Amino acid sequence: MQSLESTVINSALNQNQMLVTSLLSSLEEGSFFHKLATYVWEAMGDKRVEIFLAYNDESTQMVATQEGPVVTSAIISRGVGTSGQVAKTKRPYFSNNVKRDPIYSDGRLPESIFAEMVIPMMIDGVILGTLHIQSDRADRNFGEKDVIKLKEIFQSISLPMENMKNYLMVKYLNKELVNKLEKQSESTFFSGNSDSSFNIEIIGHDNRIVDAIKLANRTASEEFPILIEGPTGTGKRLFAKKIHQVGQRKSSPFNIFECAVKDELTVEKELFGQNERAGLLEASNGGVVVFNDVHELSLGMQSKLIQIMTTGCISRIGSKDKIAINIRFIATAKKNLRREVTEKRFREDLFYRLSTVTITLPGLIERKEDIKLLADYYLNLGKSQKKSISTKVLAELTNHAWGANVTELRNIMERSYMLTDGKIVEQIDLLQSSDFDREIPVEKASSSEYIEVTLFELEKGHILKTLEHLNGNKTRAAKSLGITVKTLYNKLHSYGIFDEHKTQQNTAQN
Repeated sequence: MQSLESTVINSALNQNQMLVTSLLSSLEEGSFFHKLATYVWEAMGDKRVEIFLAYNDESTQMVATQEGPVVTSAIISRGVGTSGQVAKTKRPYFSNNVKRDPIYSDGRLPESIFAEMVIPMMIDGVILGTLHIQSDRADRNFGEKDVIKLKEIFQSISLPMENMKNYLMVKYLNKELVNKLEKQSESTFFSGNSDSSFNIEIIGHDNRIVDAIKLANRTASEEFPILIEGPTGTGKRLFAKKIHQVGQRKSSPFNIFECAVKDELTVEKELFGQNERAGLLEASNGGVVVFNDVHELSLGMQSKLIQIMTTGCISRIGSKDKIAINIRFIATAKKNLRREVTEKRFREDLFYRLSTVTITLPGLIERKEDIKLLADYYLNLGKSQKKSISTKVLAELTNHAWGANVTELRNIMERSYMLTDGKIVEQIDLLQSSDFDREIPVEKASSSEYIEVTLFELEKGHILKTLEHLNGNKTRAAKSLGITVKTLYNKLHSYGIFDEHKTQQNTAQN
């Protein structure tokens, strides 16, 4: 028969293994640290266990107790309270008489608590947070034995703690980046447009997104070209901006060149410049240029781009003078460039020059477990009064085809917030994937009939007919026209149309 001692040891080992297995199954902070707090509470036998996260600026915030995850709690400033002090010093702190200890003068602890011990949760020199054990016994004396016991617990769960450390580093690096982007002006396109998608936070638990973020962070400080592939609306330009922001050229120019819907002569003028006017490449010297939808470049322009990357020189149109440039190239593509190479639509040598590192972004249909997280985030982004989605709506979102991925989801949730009077979104208007590919019929004049009309009137007429055909749905109209919703609104305002809820039926007349 087993001895009592060996039975106890085996029981403790089994409980520890169950904890490790349970922690490895979760990367949501509240759930993860609630499980840890419960285990420590049972192992130590004291009144209460609290866990605080420590952020990069050494501020702290309670995330869980043995009773459950803490959904909302105040952020405690750097160095304030026991959590702040331990996060700053990275050393344990215990007080066996909290009523006489000045650090507890803020009255945070209940009257029933007599003693508290606080331990830093450290992994590879990185502090994740602080663990607090509180006792309501007047004779409780925390000491070195308790510290050793907790360190042994942390050592036994080092693998799930390492996973949580990596997850938190990625998550809060993203938040730090978003804060920087919101404080800075949006990146300037060479054609004068701005892109609000740079204010979108990259969030998600899907391993492919987490891996893509890690790869972007690792390669940001390098100088070689990067190819970012993924379907429409997955955040390719945001990743490019992220790479620039954390790279060595973060203080240098950052420009995005739109390769689609431009003839070769226009591309040459914008890239190389002409006569006295500098082009995009010259203006970006020392910085980063993103070739958005690089697969749209003609084979002729692909040939010139590989020559530029090889020689590091350009010439303005109409000039033979060589201008040396030093640029980091980033390319994005919503098509599979390997397939484009196989089908002779993309140069193989340019593909290999651009794809030193390839970051692949998944579509929403491949990361369905992130849809609720993203939907909740965009539904309440910038809103003081929070709303939530019903189970029925979540099911619809999860089963949707997502032709434009995160961009489409964001538009849907922003519209749903405005159209929902209560606090729960009970219904949504989902675009069908066919809506993104449907051509808008255009009335054709007889080939023998000529109508004198300005380009302004022609564009206005086509835009208003498109809106009329789509029943005033500006999101679908913008997609069909190949422009952003913001650009569509600007054009409507220039036509004197300010009502955002109705589209007047106007046509260009001779």
